[in-house]
Amino acid sequence: MEIGNIIRRYRKEKNLTQEEIVRYLGVSAPAVNKWERGNSLPDIMLLAPIARLLDVSPDIPFPFQKEPSDEETFGYLKDNEEWKELPGSKESLFVSPVSE
Repeated sequence: MEIGNIIRRYRKEKNLTQEEIVRYLGVSAPAVNKWERGNSLPDIMLLAPIARLLDVSPDIPFPFQKEPSDEETFGYLKDNEEWKELPGSKESLFVSPVSE
């Protein structure tokens, strides 16, 4: 579950409004709305205060997976290595950098 959905779910379970979240955290109303819609993420420094307000463990709003997902792994490799399109294909080929 994404962090915005988690925040919305626990906020509603505690019968809190977005405005109450705004006042407690000292953030803007559009910020909270964007978190809940998945358009942005709260600052990492807000994770503990959010967890306290929602009365949940800090690992609930920031779920941890021991192993990265395929999407995370592929994204990391693509951002940090060289990728080439295969001619006449929609596939990509990973080319490892050559050490000199």
